[in-house]
Amino acid sequence: GSVTRVLLSRIPRGSQLDIVEANTHFAAHLRHLVHGYPNLLEKQEQVRVHNMFVEQLTTDRRYDVIVSGLPFTNFSPRQVEEIMGRYLDLLRPGGTLTYFSYCGSRWVRTLLTSRPEARRQRDVKGLLNRYHHQYAVGCWTVWGNLPPAQVWQLRRPTEAVNASGALTAQPDISR
Repeated sequence: GSVTRVLLSRIPRGSQLDIVEANTHFAAHLRHLVHGYPNLLEKQEQVRVHNMFVEQLTTDRRYDVIVSGLPFTNFSPRQVEEIMGRYLDLLRPGGTLTYFSYCGSRWVRTLLTSRPEARRQRDVKGLLNRYHHQYAVGCWTVWGNLPPAQVWQLRRPTEAVNASGALTAQPDISR
């Protein structure tokens, strides 16, 4: 809700905001938020709420920006791989994915959970670290949040076709 409110207040004219929420009750809440948001009447057609998992979103649209509030440490490594893969598929070349995680939450959970659960969380962190190594263009901590949040920004590489016809990643010179 709080991230959606910020996005709604900043949606530029001519842009499309697709909100994907798997929880039926929260999706209904988000629809209510969108329809009741002040100064959004002229932009109502620009915003859609989809009640589904992001992996199920079918669209030909490619996005300049994706903002994710998913708690990746709650998922299996396979699920995180599917979600991150889908995000990268949905981004246009050069587009950015921004997501956040709470500082210290993994360590607290590791202390309070079983060994298999701690291993799953460690594996998810390792997987995310590989994405950070390959795609990260920014990372910062929001200390004013409770608990503090670490924000990651990843960029899908621009692509070009080489002489053999294969897609190759091009360096992003806009950084």
